[in-house]
Amino acid sequence: MLYFLLMLRLPWMQKKIQKKELFEEDRKARKVEGMESFKASRLASISLEKCQELVSSFPERKAGSEETRKCARRLLEFFSPYSDDCIITSEKASCSGYYDIFRIISLSAIAMLVFSWIGFPSVSLLCAVLTVLFSVNEFFLCKGKNKSFLSFSDLTNVHAVINPEGDAEKTIVLSAHHDSAPAMNVPANDRNSLIVSMYLPFIHFILLCLTVFCYTVSDAIEGKFLSFNLPPLAIGIFLVILTLSSPLYYRLFTLVSSHYVPGAGDNLISSCILTELAHYFHWKKENGEGLEDTRLVFA
Repeated sequence: MLYFLLMLRLPWMQKKIQKKELFEEDRKARKVEGMESFKASRLASISLEKCQELVSSFPERKAGSEETRKCARRLLEFFSPYSDDCIITSEKASCSGYYDIFRIISLSAIAMLVFSWIGFPSVSLLCAVLTVLFSVNEFFLCKGKNKSFLSFSDLTNVHAVINPEGDAEKTIVLSAHHDSAPAMNVPANDRNSLIVSMYLPFIHFILLCLTVFCYTVSDAIEGKFLSFNLPPLAIGIFLVILTLSSPLYYRLFTLVSSHYVPGAGDNLISSCILTELAHYFHWKKENGEGLEDTRLVFA
């Protein structure tokens, strides 16, 4: 029975056989025509060796730190033999914009609760508006650059260029980053701890903003705007619940550690892969098989 099924060559089996035959034909064609194959496994092996060297030498690479600048200079040494032009640049930017938002939201929420309990919901609402505007500016619009309100550091970048054989009509930019992320004060792969430390405080902050907004509107309707008064019963109940659950903000405030992980996942290994891609395309150009009109930029 098994032999009979094998002889049938069902559709998915036929596709697999066809793919294998096409691969064999392509391999034979490359061998006959003298075409070299892309040695991906060899390039990957060398990339991992370089990555291991950099992780060992520069484990904690906070953006803007001296360790990160040293790592960039080492990457420059990797690129230099295989590029037509290789430079290192520095840029002023905020390297902690994303994570400072966690602390700012935590402090703002506590201030909003205090002002609400002493009868000034309008001040609480102002805190909420300023916090939201700041967070949107830092996280979505600014992303640490140009108009950031936070402190700035020198971020170091490397750019290597391989020019084409002829005039450059097109440019392809391949990019990666070599810094590493801060450690989180939650157990690794513990989704429940992450929910309690980050997601629940964000939900709490949204509910607090809505409560403060309703409190302010209620004061405006009753003519008590900008004057000391106790909250209405319904809003008072919400404020009690939100106050009792406010210790959540401690988890958010302390979520990001001051230590940085020796990461190599999507950042440093990608930079090392770019050095080997530059090596490969440089070798192709040296053998007269470079790109005709496309400039390659490794950033």
